[in-house]
Amino acid sequence: MQATVFAPGSATLNNARPTGTARFDQTQTEKATMELPKAKSVAPAASMAFPKQSDGKDTPRGHTKNASTTGHNYEPIIAHLDMDCFFAQVEQVRRPELAGLPVVVGADPRHGHGRGVVCTANYVARKFGIKSAIPISQAYRLCPDAIFLPVDYRHYSAVSRHIFQIASEFAKTEKTGIDEGYLDLSGTDGARTIGTFTAAEQTARQIKAAILDKTGLTCSIGIAWNKGIAKMAAGMQKPNGLTVVKQHELQAKIWPLPAEALMGVGPQNKIRLNHANITTIGQIARSKPRVLAELLGSWGLSLHAAAWGHGSVQLGGFWQPKSISRETTFGTDTNNWVDLRATLDELCNRVHSDAIAENVWFKTVGVKIRFDNFETHTRAKSIKTTQALESVRTVAKDSIWPALESGRKVRLVGVRLSGLVDGSGQKKLGEFK
Repeated sequence: MQATVFAPGSATLNNARPTGTARFDQTQTEKATMELPKAKSVAPAASMAFPKQSDGKDTPRGHTKNASTTGHNYEPIIAHLDMDCFFAQVEQVRRPELAGLPVVVGADPRHGHGRGVVCTANYVARKFGIKSAIPISQAYRLCPDAIFLPVDYRHYSAVSRHIFQIASEFAKTEKTGIDEGYLDLSGTDGARTIGTFTAAEQTARQIKAAILDKTGLTCSIGIAWNKGIAKMAAGMQKPNGLTVVKQHELQAKIWPLPAEALMGVGPQNKIRLNHANITTIGQIARSKPRVLAELLGSWGLSLHAAAWGHGSVQLGGFWQPKSISRETTFGTDTNNWVDLRATLDELCNRVHSDAIAENVWFKTVGVKIRFDNFETHTRAKSIKTTQALESVRTVAKDSIWPALESGRKVRLVGVRLSGLVDGSGQKKLGEFK
């Protein structure tokens, strides 16, 4: 049975992000990304001892009450909301006939010869070994009968805004990505008093029910005393989970987790830790700070503090991407200037459309080119803050032309906007006097 590919449907919004295409382009695969603000590092704690609190439970030293977001001294209670396989789940809501079928959202598989990667896969597809970021050709080989769909970022973005509008009716929110964010359940929020883990859990259940009722989507929520622990808790019972981790449960629930579950332990840090026989969060906590510093530099001290339960409780509020980009991988490497020019124009149109949809202006335009031997070059130019399409086109063409003069065959081209500024306060043409 051949893999089925559906059109993006009637929605006018599109992803990271192909837009407006009714089916996969047979000659090229597009990818778009929205870079998120990087999480702030966790400051090393002065002491890692666990003093006894009034309730007799062990709590990390340095754990303070949170008065900044509520105006009252309440113990910090932070929730992390994480949508379950968001892109794939949105597609299933749009197409109920996909229920129970393996769904993969990403590049065109082209019968196992496609280029590009998987953006997300639903839990049925994950049983076949398909996961985010693997090559789309590998996903096809793992499950050729899966439903492969193009990414529809704009629609997902619209759904995301709706979800966080719903959540904001219950608590202060900080959106940290298109499919995740934090909630402050620390104290009095409007007419409601939260302030305890029991009340926070009840509020989280109400949020989950409201999101499901109004969007048809499930999410997982983790509740803890800081953002880092809450994020790990959210992933413990996916999908559609709700997990509470209290301070005295740190060693029982968090320490057994693999080291990479800790924010800041990426592939390279994981390798360094594994070489030192450190594979769990508990082993990070038990390691001497000096040893971790030798392995990872100052970041090792931050990880040690985080493993002992220290972390941020402050919510940032308004979320805005750091950059927006689109790139196209050609089905066949090409040095045809007409094709390259047309593709570059289309990428400019689409990345500009994404900026308009996100209501942001930009002050840097960048291009990316990858040749047939995977040699990759990037170039960026800063301009006066604008939202003009012509500025994107002009800078992109001027920046990429020197790399194309050699006549070498090109595998991929991309356009990126950065230096983003919220468009709410920007004047439009005609408003200047």
